[in-house]
Amino acid sequence: MLIKENLSPWVEIEGVATHEYNIEVKEDGTHVTCWIASEEGKSFSIHIKDASCSIATCWSPRIDGVETPSLFLDPSSGGDFREQLACLDAVQVSPTEQRGLVFSSMNITDDDSYLNRPSHINAGEISLCVWTTAPTGKEGTSNFVQLPDGPVHEKSKKSGAHCVNLGEAQPTDIGEGGIGEVWERLKQIATFTFKYRPLGLLQAKGIAPPPPRAPVCPKSEESDLVAAGELEVLKRQIQIMQERLTQLEKPRGAKRVKEEPGLGERRARKRLKEEPKSTTIPGEVIDLTSD
Repeated sequence: MLIKENLSPWVEIEGVATHEYNIEVKEDGTHVTCWIASEEGKSFSIHIKDASCSIATCWSPRIDGVETPSLFLDPSSGGDFREQLACLDAVQVSPTEQRGLVFSSMNITDDDSYLNRPSHINAGEISLCVWTTAPTGKEGTSNFVQLPDGPVHEKSKKSGAHCVNLGEAQPTDIGEGGIGEVWERLKQIATFTFKYRPLGLLQAKGIAPPPPRAPVCPKSEESDLVAAGELEVLKRQIQIMQERLTQLEKPRGAKRVKEEPGLGERRARKRLKEEPKSTTIPGEVIDLTSD
């Protein structure tokens, strides 16, 4: 929020106050400037505040060089030295319609007939001139707002910038008559200027800080992490293969116990011992009657 003594304006985009970059105050202290990031297609509003309103002030906004209806802070409405606020979020475009303020992309052309035209010459700026003021007792008439239209040449320094456009029409009815009492501007006491650009342009020019970088692992550390992961996978695969191999070898082991080498030969010898031995000679007669 820009501040000069007790006066402060700020810009909100869809209800959120913008961040202000490179705030500068001129030597005489009457002019304060800063940069803000505009967002294409989003509506915005201009807010003003007098923290200790002791005198009536008139705030005259200029949007892309076009003066819009003024805002007033009057201590008589709330008592001396009371905080006063006001807001501009739409402009009257006809007796029955008003439109909101919207950041928009700028229409760019290569047609040289637009090269030196003043269209959008003040695009990219929202300024507020602050005056002391007093009522005149006269009735004023309605002034309807029309923002600059038409393309900007691509060689213009405004190329790539945004401009302010008007949103959808909202019905109002102020009639064809006056707009109330006119207040006279007496003495200019301050000027506040917001220079707006897309955030990318502000970052490219070093006005806004660059976007934060995502953390990146060093290459060697990243390689170590990959290798460790592969090692764990290989260990698990080896464990699975060992468990499977053990399952397959169990029945084969039992069979080898039954077919232990030499077991069949020992069993054959045992059977031979249990059978009676006979020693006969071919042609010999055995006497079975002898004792």
